[in-house]
Amino acid sequence: MNELEASIEGHTLTIDIAPVLAWESRAWLEPAAVLALVVALVIVAATRAREPKAPALAVVPWIAATLCAAVAWLAYDSPVELAPAGSVVRFVPELSARVDTLGLLPRMAFAGALGAAVSVLIDGPSWAARHHTAQLARLFALLVPIGLAAGADEAATDAHRHLATLDAIAPLPHLALPDDVTLHVGQSREIEPMEVTQMATRAGRVVLFFRPHFGVDDPGSAADDARFAAEDQVRVLMDEDEVHAWGLEHVRVDAPHEPGPFDVEVAVARGPIRVARTFVAHAISDAPDPRFPLVVGSTRRYARSVRVRGGPVQPLPPLELTVSEDIEAGFRILTVHARAADELVWHERLVPWEGRYRSAPSADAPLVFDLAAPSAPDAADAPDAPDAADAPDALGPTCGFTSASSPLARCECATTEPLGPRRCTSVDGHAGEALLSVGLAALTLGATLFAGLTPPDATIAELRLESVDEVPLDTPSALLDTRSARQTGRSRDRVRATQHL
Repeated sequence: MNELEASIEGHTLTIDIAPVLAWESRAWLEPAAVLALVVALVIVAATRAREPKAPALAVVPWIAATLCAAVAWLAYDSPVELAPAGSVVRFVPELSARVDTLGLLPRMAFAGALGAAVSVLIDGPSWAARHHTAQLARLFALLVPIGLAAGADEAATDAHRHLATLDAIAPLPHLALPDDVTLHVGQSREIEPMEVTQMATRAGRVVLFFRPHFGVDDPGSAADDARFAAEDQVRVLMDEDEVHAWGLEHVRVDAPHEPGPFDVEVAVARGPIRVARTFVAHAISDAPDPRFPLVVGSTRRYARSVRVRGGPVQPLPPLELTVSEDIEAGFRILTVHARAADELVWHERLVPWEGRYRSAPSADAPLVFDLAAPSAPDAADAPDAPDAADAPDALGPTCGFTSASSPLARCECATTEPLGPRRCTSVDGHAGEALLSVGLAALTLGATLFAGLTPPDATIAELRLESVDEVPLDTPSALLDTRSARQTGRSRDRVRATQHL
């Protein structure tokens, strides 16, 4: 594997370290250069000590090599120390440990061998004694560690360049998504991430309008979390150019085909670095309301009629109900259109949400379609009124769209196919009588409309489902039944009056 994985602040970092591995495969050159330097110094000192003129100078190459190696060590800058705040080289311990002394030994060996060679070159007594052959042999012995050190340093060149590339990608993004990411099953949506901040980079408390930026060596640790909790430090926002470079303007989320929570991996890559983090999102069931299963493309045709102030029933142009669908931000948005004579009289946007219809893609959004709570009328107020169950053609519970402007606001829902609003009524009367009638109708499944309690000056409108996708359907009119009930009631009153007389 040419990659190194690390976990920082809940993120998984994947770092390509192939050049570092290539350097490690040739790392034997570094100790070989040091060993060659020691052997060369032994040879130089031993051969120089045998010469009769100033044999004490044999220790000079050792001293020169030691001093030069020490200078090289002091002048060495660790790649970790040079790394900017937010660089993976700084806050990934495993990578830091592997490159902390990158190229140190070759440079010390090279400097030591070079210092020893200079001391041999300026060894005047040995040259004056005409020990030229011995001096050349000593210089040749020192050329071996110099060559090995140069080779080891060259082997680390690609690794050094790679570390510079890693540093240039700093800072890294700290990924964050909203806590309530939801979308319909099988859908996709693009989410704008929350404010993108820098990973492992903090800003300290403001003091005299000065807020220092600094990296941390222990991001995500208990001490780091404690500083956050104490508000001693905050995260640092990432520049827009950096956000663009990471491609973090939008994050795509794909929902599975089964409802429930699922993991979303947000992953971005830049050069040899990949940053990933897993979030939890929720796939919402787009099942329709079983009481009114809307089907895209289906057409329901409702016959319309109206009775004005107790007069005859008058037909109106039929109402056609159609359903269209749009995909918006990962949600199926259904739009119900109601047209009469090619004129749009009403429409409603709704979101299927786990078997209910809501006005927006949220579990807290108001319901668009619901059932009314039934209750029986008071017998004392309506002694001759039949029970709701005895009302003519009682199809089922009162249902409808919650919008007051909907022609399907107060309906009787069918309990058999086709499910949904089968017959709908609305009352438009005068003063409080009409309002009372509407309220009673909503609470008693429309029984008051059919029991002679509707104000005589009210206007009653009715919708009857007469076809679904051009398949005819027989739905009796309640207006005709209501008129028959009124006539029957008046006949009973005449009979009672005659008997009284």
